[in-house]
Amino acid sequence: MSSIVDPELIAPLTKISDYLLSIRPGKVSAENIKRISSYYGFETFAEDNLIDDSTNNLINRLTIAGKIILIDIDFGTSFNTVLKVSLSLALNNSSGDNNNNTGKLSIVDKSLKPNCDDILFSNLDVGSFNKDGFDQSSQLAKFNANLKYLSNLDKLSIAKFDLFNYLDNLSICLKDIRDYQLNNGEEFLIKNDFLNEKELEQDLNNGYIGIGKYMINIYSRLGIFLKIWQDERFLINEDNDKSHYIYFGVKELDHNVTNSTIVSNINNNEKWWTAEFGWTDFQKIDKLNAGLNLFFNPTNEEQNVVVPESLMIKWGVRHYEQEEDPDEFSKFMIKFFNNNIVLKKLSSGKLDINLKLLLGSKLICLKSLVFPNPSLLQEFFQDLRSWFLVNNLIRVLISKTGPVAEEVAAQAPPPATAIATSATTATAIVAPLLPTNTDVIKDDTKLSSFIEENAQLLHSAHSNTPQRPTLDVTFTNQNSSNDFLIFELKQNLKSNLPSKIQLKIENGYLSYNISQNEQDQQDQNQNKLETKFIKSIIKTEDIIKVLQSI
Repeated sequence: MSSIVDPELIAPLTKISDYLLSIRPGKVSAENIKRISSYYGFETFAEDNLIDDSTNNLINRLTIAGKIILIDIDFGTSFNTVLKVSLSLALNNSSGDNNNNTGKLSIVDKSLKPNCDDILFSNLDVGSFNKDGFDQSSQLAKFNANLKYLSNLDKLSIAKFDLFNYLDNLSICLKDIRDYQLNNGEEFLIKNDFLNEKELEQDLNNGYIGIGKYMINIYSRLGIFLKIWQDERFLINEDNDKSHYIYFGVKELDHNVTNSTIVSNINNNEKWWTAEFGWTDFQKIDKLNAGLNLFFNPTNEEQNVVVPESLMIKWGVRHYEQEEDPDEFSKFMIKFFNNNIVLKKLSSGKLDINLKLLLGSKLICLKSLVFPNPSLLQEFFQDLRSWFLVNNLIRVLISKTGPVAEEVAAQAPPPATAIATSATTATAIVAPLLPTNTDVIKDDTKLSSFIEENAQLLHSAHSNTPQRPTLDVTFTNQNSSNDFLIFELKQNLKSNLPSKIQLKIENGYLSYNISQNEQDQQDQNQNKLETKFIKSIIKTEDIIKVLQSI
C-alpha cells in the first residue's frame, strides 16, 4: 500500500530543516558538507590521492556540482582539514569586466579582496573556529548560508536566463548609481533644517542618502549589499554596529512558469541604468519562478526592521517574510501598537510621557521581501529610513523612562499595571477601573467616554496633586498616500520652547512641517532655540535628556 505525503506538511517540514541547518549544520568534514550539498540539490563527487599542481602534495578533493556552479574543496589526506576552495561557473560569461566596467562587480570576480574562494575557505577554516565557547556543531553555519544562497541562483537559472549574470548586471547598476551620486552630491543632498551641508555630505558618503553604500562579499557572505542607515550615527559605538544593510538574493515563487514562456531576447550587454536616462531597461526575473529578494540585516540579527504593513501595499510587495523571533523592543512595538492601545503613560522620574503612534495599518517586523521593481529601490529606501528613525526615537524614549518602562519593554504587561505605577495620583486612581483581564485598551473601550463618566473622580484626584511636567510624543501616519510622518511634541515644561512643536519625518530626516513663509514670520530667537533643540534630539536621539537640559 503506497503512502501519500500531505503537501501541506512539506512546507513546515522544510522550514524546520532550514532552521536546524542554519543553527546546527555540523562540524567541518567531507561527510557533513556532502549532507548539506545534497539537501540543496547539488551532486557531490570525491576523488582521493590527487596531486596538487601548485604544491605537488597529495590531496583529497570534494566537488560540489550544480547546473551552473562548480565548487572544488581540497582536503588534506584526512578529509577533515580544508586546504583550498575554488568556485567557478559553467554558464556565466563574466570575467570581472562586465559591460566595459572595471571588475569587482561580480560575486565570483577573483580580483575582489576577499574573493569568493577566500570567503568559502574562511567558512571552512577549522583553525578560525578554535575559540573558547564556540559551538562546534555550528562550524558550517556560514558555509551553509552561502551554499543556500548559491543554490537558489543555480536552481532557478535556465540556459536563457542566468541569475548570476542578472545579479552581476544589477550590481553594475547599483555601483554606477552610487558613483554618480557621490560625484554629483549637490543634486542629492536633501535640504534639512537642522543639519549643515558637511553633515549631509557625510550622510551621502556613508549611504544614508540616495541608493546607499554599495558593498560586495562582506562579513563572510557572498553577495551584493547596500548599507542604507546607521542608528545613533552621531554617537557611533564601535563595539556595537547599528548599521542597516540590504542583502540581494533571489526567492523561488510559485508562478507555474515553464521555460517556453521565457523571453528569449535577453541582452546582457545592455546597461540597465545610465546617468543620462536613468533606468532604461532591466530584466524582470518574475518571468521565471523567482523574484528579487531583499534580506534585512542578515549578518546582524539584533537589528530588526519594524514598519507598517501599508508600506508593502504602497510599493506593490506581495511576498514578504516576517521575523519569527524579533528582539524585545520589536515585540513590544508590535504588541503594543497593533492592539490599538491609544495612550501610554511612562515616567522618566521627573517627567511623564504620553506616547502615541497613530497608523493606518498594523506593524510588522520584516526579515525579507520580494521587491517587484529595482528602479524604485531608492524611493523605497527613503521610506525605510523614516521608519528606522521612528523606531530609534521610540527605542531611546522607552529605554530612558526608568523601571516602569523597562518592565513594559521587556514583558509588555497590561497597561493598567504601567499606569497604576505611574507617579501621578490621578492615573493611579483611574488604573483599577480599567479592564484587568486584557493586555490592551481596545478602540471599542471608548476611552473618551470612560474619562467623561469619571470626570469628577479625576478632577478630585487632580486638584490634590501638583501637576507634573508632561511630554506628549505623537507619530502620525494615517494617510498611506503621504510620503512622510508627522512627529509632534507637546509639553508643559517651564522652558522657552513653545508648548507644541510639529515636525515632519521624511527620507529619514526631521524638518519643519510648516511653510517657509510661516517660518519666516516666527520670532528669530525662538526659531534658533527650536533649531538647537531639535538638532540636539537628532544628534543624541534622546528627547528626555534634551528637554530636561533646557
